[in-house]
Amino acid sequence: MITATQTLSIYEILFKVIKNEADTKILVENIEQVIDNKFDQSKDLLATKNDISTVRQEIRNSEKFLENKMADQFKWLVGIMITLFGLTITIMILLIKK
Repeated sequence: MITATQTLSIYEILFKVIKNEADTKILVENIEQVIDNKFDQSKDLLATKNDISTVRQEIRNSEKFLENKMADQFKWLVGIMITLFGLTITIMILLIKK
């Protein structure tokens, strides 16, 4: 728990930075509320093995998706390069024949 002296010190420091009494009060109250609620929520914040494995699986799925996306973009890049090369050769042949 934060003591009154600690709250006053936090308030003074924040007031020097923010220079607005109303905003400083709101910020200090929010900080106090977060600290008070942190202990109540500690059980909910602990990660279980299933949570960790789920996150790992989601990361793997995201990596596979990005790899597939990059492969598709590379295919399009090569296709466009080949098309432009063929177009350039065709235009050069037509210009040489004239």
